Amino acid sequence: MKSSNTIILGIDPGASGALAFLDIRDWSLAVYDMPHYTELVRGKKRKRVDVAALSALVLSRPLLLISTEKVHAMPNMDVKSIFSFGRFYGQIEMAAAMAEVEFTETDPSVWKRQMQVNSDKDYSRTRCGQLVPAAQPLLTRKTDHDRAEAIMLAFYRALTLGHMPGKITLKPEGIALPKTRARSK
Repeated sequence: MKSSNTIILGIDPGASGALAFLDIRDWSLAVYDMPHYTELVRGKKRKRVDVAALSALVLSRPLLLISTEKVHAMPNMDVKSIFSFGRFYGQIEMAAAMAEVEFTETDPSVWKRQMQVNSDKDYSRTRCGQLVPAAQPLLTRKTDHDRAEAIMLAFYRALTLGHMPGKITLKPEGIALPKTRARSK
């Protein structure tokens, strides 16, 4: 771990996930939707993580560590979903290795209990807005629960490292919505 690095990256995993860069030096926050593209596979559109864009985001900042959920397959997931999710999770691990930073995983039940969040996605947005009021403008759509969870994962990890957050502000770069590009297979 590089001691001069001050950014905790919270990642809500998945192609529809999000990344939250929380700088514990000045308590600034930059949030990004997961960079992705759509790919046509046997006539169906599939969302894929843009690994090059993900790597560029991860390597563009002085990271202290990466914090994400400890994930596992759910009983109702089909084989394709499990494979895609596992593939993405490996991509996050590789990004952490490339950045030479610690990669931490926390069981959802642990960090959600600490942040006083349940499995209700709408409540995740509400609770994140309470914990980090500056993030409220980023949490207006139902699909913004991924942003909320990425922010709370970074916030949770800052707390577990003994940092008591000051007033968190959004960085002017704001949300960098991913550019969707189509590829056929």
